Amino acid sequence: MADTSLTLVVDQTDPLEVQGRGGKELLKKVVNHLDGFLGGSKRATSIQVFADGANPVAASATLTLASCAAGTVVEVNGVPFTALNGTATVANNEFDMAGTDTVDATALAAAINNSTSAAIANVVTASSAAAVVTVSADQKGALGNGVTLKSLGVVATGTVTYSSSSGAQTCTINGVAVTAPTGATDALMATSLASSINGASNALHTGHVRALARAGVCHVFAKYGGPAGNAITLAVTGTGATASGARLTGGVVTQGEGAVASGTVTIAAGGSGNYTVTVNGVATGNVAWNTDEGTTAAAVKVVFDALTSALVMDHVNCTVAAGVLTVTALKGGVAGNAITLACSGTGATASGARLTGGAAPTTVVASAERLASGAGGAVAVSTINL
Repeated sequence: MADTSLTLVVDQTDPLEVQGRGGKELLKKVVNHLDGFLGGSKRATSIQVFADGANPVAASATLTLASCAAGTVVEVNGVPFTALNGTATVANNEFDMAGTDTVDATALAAAINNSTSAAIANVVTASSAAAVVTVSADQKGALGNGVTLKSLGVVATGTVTYSSSSGAQTCTINGVAVTAPTGATDALMATSLASSINGASNALHTGHVRALARAGVCHVFAKYGGPAGNAITLAVTGTGATASGARLTGGVVTQGEGAVASGTVTIAAGGSGNYTVTVNGVATGNVAWNTDEGTTAAAVKVVFDALTSALVMDHVNCTVAAGVLTVTALKGGVAGNAITLACSGTGATASGARLTGGAAPTTVVASAERLASGAGGAVAVSTINL
């Protein structure tokens, strides 16, 4: 006969010494009663008692939605739930954010409850009231305090679109090629690429991106929130394959990090000679004046993006528009204000010696990064032989 376990909660007014003679006799009576209730099919040789002096309480935490944007990712117990505008698919752990905050909260709670992920199903349950989603552990007790709940903010995204695709195809992310996609139709090509990205073993893929396919388009999402994802490169080759851009875009600092620091380098019209931009002491090297300020600034950005120093790659992102290079910290908060900025070249001006504007967070979306206040359960365990 297979071993069987049973959870029994005894709500007692007076203390009971379960290890003593009287306690054992009471437990034997309980076992005999259960044995009769189960039709005499079970026999108990011992009982485990989990005693901590308090009623078990489920751990929980809340997440508040405020003007949730498309691309916002909420991570529950390591599983990402992505906000999309009216095209949510439950199987992909997505939720529709096209309504009011209250409607969006309801959609997120439903997405969590309908998830088939092993880290979600029978582990947590979500509910919503107004714009607040409450995530509670299914198992009462302190163990539920280990379940994580995070708002990653708006993650950077990119797409690979297939249209009348044919022949050999490639996709390269962060400079490393993904297994070449294959498929008889554009939809199958997108599905194949998404599968290759999600099943990749290279750390430049597994630690940085995930993907899903829909109607011939492979959507690539950064695994972490904020502008850091905007540095992830994306390239494709092959007939009928088009990438949305050379890098993922749209990553916005999480609300829990605070404002990001930034600075600019402006190249004026009528320049000449060579130009450099230096961040955290790392210089781009000389870039020659080319035609006008806009073309020259764009050329400087290309060289900047090619820098491999961790002092640049791990700390800042660079954008360019009309002769102005904007250098932005990848993380919010005051730490970004320490990043140094300098430039050289005729008519080139830096906004300051350091980035500015980094500030402490003013809004925290998640009440905590883990569920909390779970109590009871397996604190003190006693095995009583009957």
